[in-house]
Amino acid sequence: MKSQRGITLVGMVVVCIVIVLVAVGGLKIAPAYIEYFKVKKAIVSIAQANSGAGTSKSRRKATTS
Repeated sequence: MKSQRGITLVGMVVVCIVIVLVAVGGLKIAPAYIEYFKVKKAIVSIAQANSGAGTSKSRRKATTS
């Protein structure tokens, strides 16, 4: 008679718990990463738009406006 092979119920529960914990962690961390990359993209686009102006000129424009 062949021996049966496979995962037990306890093993399946442990695997499911690990998967759920990783998914919950990912769902909590994802918004922070998305916001970080949106802010980074906005800063880079502003920096490229003002690449001709120096930082002191940009500051003078912002304070005089």
